[in-house]
Amino acid sequence: MPEPSTPTVVALTNLVTKLIQRITDRKSAAELREVQMMVNTLASENFGLQQKNLQMQTELAELQQVIARFKQQEADNDKKQMDTGENFRIRRGVKFRKNVATGQKWMPFCPNCDTILQVAEPPYSQHGLHCTKPKCGFRSSFPSSELEKVTAEIGD
Repeated sequence: MPEPSTPTVVALTNLVTKLIQRITDRKSAAELREVQMMVNTLASENFGLQQKNLQMQTELAELQQVIARFKQQEADNDKKQMDTGENFRIRRGVKFRKNVATGQKWMPFCPNCDTILQVAEPPYSQHGLHCTKPKCGFRSSFPSSELEKVTAEIGD
């Protein structure tokens, strides 16, 4: 059943009010007052739904802007990669580079400050990769022991 629109609710409220004024039978008047209360409840619910719809439309517009910014950043990164000849990929939140300086191997770099990440050796390999700059504090979401697996995901 479609939700009542505001003009429909207003018209229904006006009609019930007119009927209550014309009716002389108390029982019928009480029933019409009950109908009037239901109409008022519908009007209130309709207003709430309209507010929620407006809020959701606003959130959707904000999310679309965020998506557009991410797409632009991705395009900018691709352009930078093409302009500089640098080969890099982002995997699991870590920036991996492959160039002459890295011996043409995929090496992990901090996505925040672009410093090479420290790889924990056994027995500490369950800890994540971490940035060596004290003020940065970046840590990877995956343990050092998974580094080979993550670089294999990159391929080429």
